[in-house]
This record gives sequence, C-alpha cells and structure tokens, in this order.
Amino acid sequence: MVYLLAATLITTLFSFVSVELKKTTAQIEDQSYHGEGRFKMKNVKRMAETPMVMLDVLTYAEIKIGSKVYRLLVDSGSSTLAILGKKCAQCEFRFSGQWYMELSPSNVLSCADPRCSGHYGVNTCDSQSPKTEACPFRVAYADQTSESGYITSDIVSVGQLLVETHFGVITKATPVDSFASMSVDGILGVGTRAINFGNPPFATLPEEIYLKYSLPSILSMAVGVQNSDNSGVLHIGGYDPERYTSIEWTPMTSTSGWYVVSPTHMSIGNVQVTNSPSDFGKTIIDSGTTFTFVPPKIYDTIKKVLQNNYPHLPGVTSSFSGNDIFNSGQCFAMDISKYPILYFTFEGGVTVAVPPKGYFSPAHAGGVEYQCFGFASSGVSSQFTISSTQTILGDTFMSSFYIVLDSDSNRMGLGILPANAHILIPPAGSDVSPDFTASSYLGITQTSAMLILFAFIPLVVCWQFRQMNPDSDPQSILIASGLPVAATKYGTM
Repeated sequence: MVYLLAATLITTLFSFVSVELKKTTAQIEDQSYHGEGRFKMKNVKRMAETPMVMLDVLTYAEIKIGSKVYRLLVDSGSSTLAILGKKCAQCEFRFSGQWYMELSPSNVLSCADPRCSGHYGVNTCDSQSPKTEACPFRVAYADQTSESGYITSDIVSVGQLLVETHFGVITKATPVDSFASMSVDGILGVGTRAINFGNPPFATLPEEIYLKYSLPSILSMAVGVQNSDNSGVLHIGGYDPERYTSIEWTPMTSTSGWYVVSPTHMSIGNVQVTNSPSDFGKTIIDSGTTFTFVPPKIYDTIKKVLQNNYPHLPGVTSSFSGNDIFNSGQCFAMDISKYPILYFTFEGGVTVAVPPKGYFSPAHAGGVEYQCFGFASSGVSSQFTISSTQTILGDTFMSSFYIVLDSDSNRMGLGILPANAHILIPPAGSDVSPDFTASSYLGITQTSAMLILFAFIPLVVCWQFRQMNPDSDPQSILIASGLPVAATKYGTM
C-alpha cells in the first residue's frame, strides 16, 4: 500500500513537472519573438516599447533624439526619420523652440561621404555643391507633401533602448505648415531600408535597434483608436501577446521597403464585394495613411452594397440635408453602432473582422464627436498619387488589430484586440444579419448634418480642425484646406 501510494505520488509529481517543463519551454520559445531573447530573462523586456497616441486620426509617438523629446508621426508606409530643423525658414513649428539643432557639426553627413549618392532622385553633390557641404535629402509622399534638408546622426532613444542613427533635418517642408498643423515635429518612417533616403546603405531606426540588441526584425503596433483612452503602443524588436486575445498570421513581404500583404476577399456582412484577389492589386500596410484606399471598382461596390442593403442607416443615403457619407468630406454626428461588420480574408485563408468603430474615423470639434467614413477610392489626381490598382490599408483598417510585421518570418500577424474578441467570424456562405453588427459599441446620438468644406476626399484623411465657422450652421466645422501630412504618408520617390 505504501509502495502504491509512493508510486502514485511520484507519477503525479512527474506529470506536474512534465507539464510545467513543457509550459516553460513553450514560454521560452514564444519569448524569442516578443523581446526576451532565446531564454527567459526575469522582469526584463528587451524590445523597445513606446506609447502611440491617436490625436483625432493622427497617430504619433514621442521619441527622444539627442537631449530633446519630439512628437513624431509613426509611418509604416515610409522609412525615413526626419525632424524639423532650426534653420527651416519655410516651416511652421508646433511651438517656438521645438526644432532640432545638432550639437556637433561632425555628426552631419558630408557630400564627400560615399553613401551620399542617389537618394530620392537628388543630385546630391554636383559641381554646384562643394564636397564640404552637408549631404542633402528629399522625401516626397503620395499626398503631394514633401520635405528636404540634410542628413545627420545622433543618439535616438525608444523606450529604454538607444542607438545612434542617421536621420533627416528638415530645412524645407511643403506645405510650410504640414507638420505644425498636425501638432507633430516630424515623421518616423518604420518601413525597411530599401526606401530609406532611397539608398539601402542607410539602416532605418528599427533596423539599428534590431542589430545593436540582437533582436528579431519584428515591428508591432496598435494605433489606439479603439481603446477607451485612444492610446496605442509601438514595439520594435518583438511583440507582446498580452495585447491581443488571439492572433492570425498571413504571408508578408518587406524587401521592397513597404510591408506588402495579399488580401483575397472582402465582404460587408455576408455580401462579398470582391471577385478575386487581383481586385486589390498591390496592398500595403500603412500607419501613416488615415483612411483605407481601395481600387475604384471595390469602392464603388462598397457604396452600392451599403446603399442597397442598409439604406436605413444614418448617412448611407442623402439623409443629412442632401449629403451622405460617400460625398467628398462628409462627416456626421451620428450613431454608427448598427453599421455592418466588414470582413477581410488574406492569403492562407485568414479572415478577420473590422467593426464600424474601426472603419469610421472619429473627428472632434466644439465638444462633438463626428464620424467620417474611412474608405476612399485609389487613383491619381492633383492632390495625391496612389495607383488605381493599389490598396493601402491605413488606420481605419489597422485600428482594429495589434499588427505584427515580422520580416524575419515574412508574415503579418493580426492580433485580435480584447474590445473585438466577441465578434464572430461567420463561416463562408453563412447569413449575417445587419443586427449582428457591433451592437455593443455605443455610438453618438444622431444630431444633424456636418458639411466639411473640402474638395476631395483624399484631403480629409487626417482631420486637423482649425476653427468653427461662426456664420454657418452650428454643426458645421471648417477643416484646414492645407493638405494634412498624415493624409497618405506613403513614400513615392
């Protein structure tokens, strides 16, 4: 009997140890991807972590460069880190003194440096530029904004991690208020080096961190719009499983400089709006673009499905003084909780849900929250340059997930936020009632129409409200007519 009891205890203990050993091994393996190296390091997070803040529909992080902290737009659609410089005579600043000035001229990259060649089409060191001059740079974006200046280096801190890296000091911005109008001091491009200054020898800030701290090439972010306090997070060198309830993986490439994925289908409720994966064209994950841009064929189908299947929803038809959510620059103080859920399927058969709180972009003025439909049609105009065969998954897609961009394993992770964990993914061909939509999300009480005085929808992808128009309807607001920087921060040159 004693032997039997002892054997039972030993067997039980062995089983417990075995389970705990397997659990610990799994934890160690997972920690290799979220910042604690190949072995568990007690109370240590090696990956860089810094908050991301949603300011209306602009997402920024505060990064320390040299001795000063700067507010930078976080942009996965470009790769260059650039800050307004003191010598920028054609710039407006967030406030006086919020500019960069290097402590030592020796940090400035010279024209004589062999790396100073060919970036973004600038003829960098021609006969009119002595070799002693600073190496110039120029970056242009799809929203027709641009910045130029010179290249320097300094110590940059992200959370507890710091590295020395090259970045641009802006001496000219077009338009002049492109940063100040958004209350930021510059831009943090977190794409890959293939488009950093247009010259691969320049590593990006994330790549410098990966290299110095022997971290995996993984960039993760939650842009924050669906959190109650509009806060998000940026992780460099790993990802945090505590940020999501589950995660889905799909193939991704990043060798072109952009993070490219392959959606295969999109549906509104149970109604499919695409016919084949080719409908999307090249698809980029871009935190610097507020809206989600889709080819005209997809956008027109989205509009048609909403108008035919959901005409009772506020803003779908001309229910607000003859205006609707599809007109240029229309936003309304309205309840969006009954809008349908959008479903995206990606390569590998992964299907995820985007609730109305994700694909509507909130904007605030006069103490009122307005809802702006967060989809727009791709195309080329005098205002922006996005190929009509291209899709850009901007903040109105990304805000529904904790996004993991894993360049080591060539995959993107779509982490389901706790706020969206209750949303079911219906099986293919199933019927989804409009009432199944995000009923748990509480919208704003419908009031009256709000007409934004803007010409094109691309010009409203980042809402920077300048003033109330005292002569207009109390619900109408005037948005800055200057092109907001965050509109489509997708590097094109």
